[in-house]
Amino acid sequence: MGLGVYRPRKFSNVTSEAAIGVDDLQIFRSHLHLEDTVENNTLIAAYRDSARQIIERELGVIMLNETWEYATDAAPLGETIYLPKAPLVSVTSVTSYDDADSGTTFDASNYVVDTAGNRLFLAQSSVWPSDLREFRSIVVSYVAGYGTDMATLPPLLLQGLLVFVGHLWENREDASMPKSVRQLVAPFMQFES
Repeated sequence: MGLGVYRPRKFSNVTSEAAIGVDDLQIFRSHLHLEDTVENNTLIAAYRDSARQIIERELGVIMLNETWEYATDAAPLGETIYLPKAPLVSVTSVTSYDDADSGTTFDASNYVVDTAGNRLFLAQSSVWPSDLREFRSIVVSYVAGYGTDMATLPPLLLQGLLVFVGHLWENREDASMPKSVRQLVAPFMQFES
């Protein structure tokens, strides 16, 4: 087996999950024509959370605002860092780690955030930090999502979520995403850069 080109690994993980309110259950109860009972609310919440996570995984989007970390095992090779979770709301910080494991916050004046492009890139005359450790060298903390509650979701995405929860309610042993849901949420699919 020959030696290949070194490709830095990239990691992404949630650091602060979306806070979903009990009030958000009302829209699902209305869609399903269900009464407000503890039993119904418990099942609806479980189906809502499962459907949301499946849709988010399939599309590469975050429905409700969450804080994420994106880390690379080396400085970016170019001027741009593409963030894997969309839509990008804001970048909280960019931290670099040196060989002594000391973290330094990269000043925000050194980069420009492009929320529409889900990326950040170096400002003119700026360079990425050097003398970085070999793992989790650059860590970007950012917020992604469409808002803080179900009412902030784009209508087609919310409709897809409602239909998926209805499917899970009626077909409790089938967690596959129905074709109708795929058609509703397709416009929100993120493509790798």
